[in-house]
Amino acid sequence: MFIPASLRRRTTETTKRTTSGQRLDRAAAELVTGRRPIVEIALECGCASPEVFTRTFLQRFGMSPGAYRNRGLSGSGARAIVREHGPIVREHGPIVRTA
Repeated sequence: MFIPASLRRRTTETTKRTTSGQRLDRAAAELVTGRRPIVEIALECGCASPEVFTRTFLQRFGMSPGAYRNRGLSGSGARAIVREHGPIVREHGPIVRTA
């Protein structure tokens, strides 16, 4: 995938990091708006294993995927999380794995 230098300068992130972040954001949205197993979401996200998914998710969001789902599905934070991530899932559809 070719990314123009001007875009790279604006994002200040590598293409791999940007793509990984987008996948994790969609995975986070799926965790709180869907009911699919975390393992299934991890594999669709393009992670080599559920362990890799958990490690990268923890680095990005500061909590495990299971804790993120539980926080999003219960308590007062649920509406805010769904409001934030719901549009991502609706706009981008399911998580897409690239080669």
